[in-house]
Amino acid sequence: MKRITLLLLTLVCLTAMADSHTKHIDLSGTWQFALDRQHTIQPDDVLTETVQLPGTTDTNQKGDAADRRDETTHLSRRYTYKGRAWYQREVVIPADWQGQPVSLFLERTKPTEVYVDGQLIGSSNDISTPQVFDLTTALTPGLHRLAIMVDNSSGVPEQLYASSHAYTEDTQTNWNGIIGRIELTTAPQDKSTTVVHPNFRDFHIEGQHFYANGHRIFLRGKHDACVWPLTGHVAMDVASWKDYLGRCAAYGLNHVRFHSWCPPEAAFVAADELGIILQPELPFWGSFDDKDSLLMAFLHKEGENMLRWYGHHPSFRMFA
Repeated sequence: MKRITLLLLTLVCLTAMADSHTKHIDLSGTWQFALDRQHTIQPDDVLTETVQLPGTTDTNQKGDAADRRDETTHLSRRYTYKGRAWYQREVVIPADWQGQPVSLFLERTKPTEVYVDGQLIGSSNDISTPQVFDLTTALTPGLHRLAIMVDNSSGVPEQLYASSHAYTEDTQTNWNGIIGRIELTTAPQDKSTTVVHPNFRDFHIEGQHFYANGHRIFLRGKHDACVWPLTGHVAMDVASWKDYLGRCAAYGLNHVRFHSWCPPEAAFVAADELGIILQPELPFWGSFDDKDSLLMAFLHKEGENMLRWYGHHPSFRMFA
């Protein structure tokens, strides 16, 4: 019995030591959940349903069940929902995070509001890049309740809902949820620091030709409209993107144009390694009118974000 007790105490001490040096708290897993069709839910309400994050209302089978077979121009969602949804969970902040900057990192989502212990901390409508929130003053050491309201029905210019592959039902669908990395961190959050020994050592223009690694190349590309029909949302892992871009390379393609949307970090990492040239785009197709200050300001912000987060990747060679 004494040996067992000593072993348990040792494990507890080792766990405490490991926790005391952590810089990240992974928030993937089970979250409390509720749809908010009437805009009546408050951030400190007790939510009785649960979902798994990363994920969407579709992957968690939340929303309005549908079983249509007559749609031919876009994906048929098994569970449809457009509106506000709440994701909530408790978090424990380690004691050694006292006085440290604390950020919430949401790799990809829709317009959000973030609350800690019922108090609004901030909002974001960054849809092409991660959303990062400074929670330093709100997340002191100890137990807290974190709530995130995700809205796939408002928060961006109205044109996007029918004119962007970041939103339309044609391919990716207008999902509600949070995908990719979800974490609290004390590390700086500015842009990805993922580095791979890339296939690109040099890429430049001479006259009317492109040159890569000293060889003149011709771009043979494809159009990508964010077609991920099994999940209804883009893949966020490097393995999936290496499989997809590797198939492109096997067919002799060396360039992918992402029509009216921007792929995630994983796509750039895979393309760096495989030597595929990527062309991200602003999340919109249609007329650009400088009199539409709301749309122009949103697209300008999204473009700067994309350059800030992904511009260091050698595969990011074209931008539209």
